[in-house]
Amino acid sequence: MEAVVFVFSLLDCCALIFLSVYFIITLSDLECDYINARSCCSKLNKWVIPELIGHTVITVLMLVSLHWFIFLLNLPAATWNIYRLNQQMDPFFSSDVCTLCSWGCRHLKWTLPQDRGNHKTSCFPKRQAKVPDE
Repeated sequence: MEAVVFVFSLLDCCALIFLSVYFIITLSDLECDYINARSCCSKLNKWVIPELIGHTVITVLMLVSLHWFIFLLNLPAATWNIYRLNQQMDPFFSSDVCTLCSWGCRHLKWTLPQDRGNHKTSCFPKRQAKVPDE
């Protein structure tokens, strides 16, 4: 029984990691203006409930199988997900995503070796093509 619990938890964690990467890719597409805010929010809102269910299933499964330490590790994140869902029906609004990206990432400074000391302020580092001086 214990092996089945941990195999299911492993598969569920893999799915949650995939969803996190999908969220990051979608938000980076929004920042680069490949998609607009409304389509970004509609893509992300489809996956909020499955993410909540996946994380809650792991937490409840660890409680039922009496793995207290793992349960206590997962409990704060599961509680935060449930709280976040109860605060508003659609976790991502198009105006909130733009505000989040412009407000939350303003303080980050990324320095890449190819920038040669030029600091960029953005959520994700961008590589600029260097035009040779004539």
